[in-house]
Amino acid sequence: MNGLSFPTEAVQYETADPLPGRAALLRDFTKFPVPLTREVLHERRQKIFDLKSSLTEAVHARRQTWKQSLLFPFDPYGQGREIRVHQGAYLSKFPASLFDVLPELLPTDKVSDAHGEFVVTAERAEYTAVETRLDRRRAREAGDLGDAAVRRAVELQALRQAKTHLEADGSLVTDVGSSRSFDLLLSPMDGGADRQVIVRGSTERVGTIDLSSTAVDDIHRAPTDLILVHDIPCKRDDAKVITSAGDLDSRRGWQPTISSLTPVHYRHTLGW
Repeated sequence: MNGLSFPTEAVQYETADPLPGRAALLRDFTKFPVPLTREVLHERRQKIFDLKSSLTEAVHARRQTWKQSLLFPFDPYGQGREIRVHQGAYLSKFPASLFDVLPELLPTDKVSDAHGEFVVTAERAEYTAVETRLDRRRAREAGDLGDAAVRRAVELQALRQAKTHLEADGSLVTDVGSSRSFDLLLSPMDGGADRQVIVRGSTERVGTIDLSSTAVDDIHRAPTDLILVHDIPCKRDDAKVITSAGDLDSRRGWQPTISSLTPVHYRHTLGW
C-alpha cells in the first residue's frame, strides 16, 4: 500500500535534471491475491510492448531533449519473443494505462470513476491522508503519542472536530494535508478568499507545534488559521483506539513571528 501522492520538485528521471512531479510514501507490503505469472505476461506481451511504444512516442514528443530510455516495468527479450521484468532497479514506474492490460495488479481499494481515472475510496483516502501527513510532518506534539495507532486516532479526531467547526456556517472544507503543508483548505460561504488551516491535536494541552519550512513560507503567503484540539480523551479497546471530543481552540489570521520559531534541525551541503 502507498500513501496519497504529494507534489515535489525533485523527481529525477535517470540522469536528467530534477523536475516537478508527485511522490508517495510506501508502506505495508501486501502480496497479490493471485500471482501474476510469467506465462500470463508472455500471453499479453504484444499489448504491453505496444503500450510502451506509444508512451515512449508521447514522451519524445513532449521532451525533444530526452535521450534516455523510458522507465517501464517490462522489457523485451530474445528479439521481442519473450518478456522480462525490468532489470537494474528495485522499483520502476508503472503507468496507470498499464492496468488496462494487467487488471490483476489493480489494488482492490481503488475503483474507476466515470472518466476511467483511478480513484481511492473515501475510507482508504481518509486513512492514507493521515498516514501521509504524519509521515511527512513526523509531528511529536505534547502527550503520549509514541504509539502510531494513537497518533493516527488523535489526528483524525482533531481533523473531524476542526472540519465540523469550520463547516458550521456552510463553508466548504477540503482535507489537503496529504499533499500540502497545511491540513485543510477553507472556502468561505461568503465567497471570500480561500484560507489555509493548520490543525494540531493532542492528548494533553498543546504547547508547541512543529512546522516545516514550507509551511512557514505558505503561512506568510496566504491567510492562515490555526486550530488546536487540546486534551483529546483516548483509550484502547483491544486493538482499537477510541477517542472523543477535546477542547477546540480556533485562532483566525494566525501568523507566527520569526522570533517565536525555534530551529530543530539543520541541513548541511557537503563540498567536494
